[in-house]
Amino acid sequence: MLRMNTVRVFGAHTSSCGTIADAWRDIAKMIAGHLGKVFGDGVCVEYVDIFGLEMSDHPDVLSRILRENLQVPVVYIDEVLFSSGGKINGPALRRKIEELRRESMTGSVDAAASQPESARPAPAGHLMTETRSHSRSE
Repeated sequence: MLRMNTVRVFGAHTSSCGTIADAWRDIAKMIAGHLGKVFGDGVCVEYVDIFGLEMSDHPDVLSRILRENLQVPVVYIDEVLFSSGGKINGPALRRKIEELRRESMTGSVDAAASQPESARPAPAGHLMTETRSHSRSE
């Protein structure tokens, strides 16, 4: 059985000419839709605002962002840094997930199956926005 892959996009609000936008969240939603069409429930995409309270749930990521001066968006696949800065390369992201799924079929440990139900990510195609007090699917 294939394991669930989690893609986390760490981003921040942007501003231009006095207008504040949440562009990385919007792009994460778009990526969630595309990956959901390809992988169905096998992939979950989450967005985390690096200036939000939910960032305290990701101290290792915050530490790495600060230590290595990573630029947003910072994209992780299954707790491993995939990219930082620039654009999110959807085709490269899809290829990496395909590679991870092939590897999981060759005998790697199924990490998602060993997680308690409450710790498993939201279904694919849904963007999960984490907050300290609750989780909300959009």
